Amino acid sequence: MDSMLHQQIAQYPGGGPAQSDVFIDATGKPMKFYLYPPLDRNQQLINLIENNGGHVVAGVSKDTVILSSEEFLMSEDLKRFHVYRYEFVQKSITQGIQNLSDYEIHNPAEPSAPSPLTNISGPATMRYFTQEEDNVLFEEIRKRPWMGYKGHQIYKDIAELDFFKERNRSAASLRERIRTLKYDIEYVYKAGPNKELLRDANGNYIRDYDIKKKTTNFSAWEDFEMCRTIYMKLRPTTDEKGFEIINFPTGFFDNYASSHPRHTSESWRQRYKNFLSLFGIANYLKYCIMQIRQDKEPQPANSANKDWLNARKHLKRASGPKLYFPNIPEGNEFLDANLETMEASDLVEPEFVPAPRPENQFLRPTPQEQIEQSIAMAAQQANQDLVTAFKNFRQEEQDGPPAKRTKRDPQSSSANIDPAIEGMQQPLEFVDEPTTYFSDPRFALSLKNEGPPIDLADVLPRKESFLEQLEKTLDPQVTVTTKTLFSQLASLGIKEYYIIFLFHRCNSRRNLVLDCIKNYLETEGKELLVQKPGVWSNKALEWLGKNDGHLNSLLELYHGEHDYRTQLENMRKIKQ
Repeated sequence: MDSMLHQQIAQYPGGGPAQSDVFIDATGKPMKFYLYPPLDRNQQLINLIENNGGHVVAGVSKDTVILSSEEFLMSEDLKRFHVYRYEFVQKSITQGIQNLSDYEIHNPAEPSAPSPLTNISGPATMRYFTQEEDNVLFEEIRKRPWMGYKGHQIYKDIAELDFFKERNRSAASLRERIRTLKYDIEYVYKAGPNKELLRDANGNYIRDYDIKKKTTNFSAWEDFEMCRTIYMKLRPTTDEKGFEIINFPTGFFDNYASSHPRHTSESWRQRYKNFLSLFGIANYLKYCIMQIRQDKEPQPANSANKDWLNARKHLKRASGPKLYFPNIPEGNEFLDANLETMEASDLVEPEFVPAPRPENQFLRPTPQEQIEQSIAMAAQQANQDLVTAFKNFRQEEQDGPPAKRTKRDPQSSSANIDPAIEGMQQPLEFVDEPTTYFSDPRFALSLKNEGPPIDLADVLPRKESFLEQLEKTLDPQVTVTTKTLFSQLASLGIKEYYIIFLFHRCNSRRNLVLDCIKNYLETEGKELLVQKPGVWSNKALEWLGKNDGHLNSLLELYHGEHDYRTQLENMRKIKQ
């Protein structure tokens, strides 16, 4: 969330030198803002305030504007004050000072008493945890081994206990405390399939000192396995925009954690929510299959593709689902066929190398280097076994066991690529690009000898009348010879070589020629053609000249069969 806020705030104007006095009050003094953590670490937001007349303070007083977000857990201390959304700053800068009450998040039930935070540096009054509070917190975490201790829900549940309510401890404060003391948890209590805590013969809870599995990173294999299970068992559908709809049965993640105990049910749930659901589990399955079939190692969902992660920030503004991995085939036919084969394959989940236990069987605080080394060993082994398992799937043949296949040399030719997937490395659609130069030497020479296609210095001052005459001249309903039409266009100030160029690239369609000339004026001569079906750009002709069946099919799909055939015939005549 913190990184997403940084990205959102970074887009706001006013982050440079002083812009205005937006945040100067009626007495001529700067408005004071207190930024509730983690906003206090956002330098862009601080700059927005201070560059527009405001002042960011470290303490709270009666005339301080407290900024936060509805998505942050609010401390009990803060609930005594009026709290407002940080968007107040951006809206005030772009639209003028806003009504502060329109951005209110929290309104205290009773008038605020004089704040003890006044003139105290720091975000709030500090109340240290007692040993009794630490002991109770540890014990409550140990009683919930299926939840782990990295999520949010476990602390929300514990904060509801009377013990912590009486002491005004919020879920956020409990979670922050464990970030400091997580290595002192030492053990958790064992639980059965129904989350009941197990007891020994003396009636005491059974301790489980192997809590390393509660904090293990996810591997690509585990991401793939969960996506495959969801896809095969729950069969996702899509909404009208194409986003996945999955109806999870009650207890799905609890049951999944029972058969995949390396992570807790809450960890599995958060993994799906935070990484796999955002752009569709089908996309990740396709990505993994294609990576392995090209002798590449799939990455876990959180690091598979930087573009995929960056795109998460824009998901709410997306008009439909997008494939954030390159060259992923659309539709699920490819996926269904490969998953059926994989289902029949002998795929074995990788064995993970556990971290060595301390001799006294207690997980005492260990040096950071040892922790990172243990995680790295497990991740390395997981990746190796993942590649081996997927290779078995790819190499499986109907007439016998799979033959040994060596890893493809990145410098070698594409002959080693699986033929079944070779076509998928090519573009899946034609995406046009601006035409900014004459690729034909004859037109380039005319440009050099005769000057620009249109004298913008002459035309732009009379643009309105020019376009009016141009539209009349290029009216498709008016019958006129080509020679007369070219003469009329030249009289408007358009060079003859550019007229010939346009009619050639637009297959003599006057409406497209009109659009190209308008675009030339709008771009101030930077673009010779408009980008739309029927207008053949430099890129389109380059593809056409390759005489590639796949590329030609994409061109035909983009421009239409008639325009494609016409341009193909024109190219054939030119080459003769």
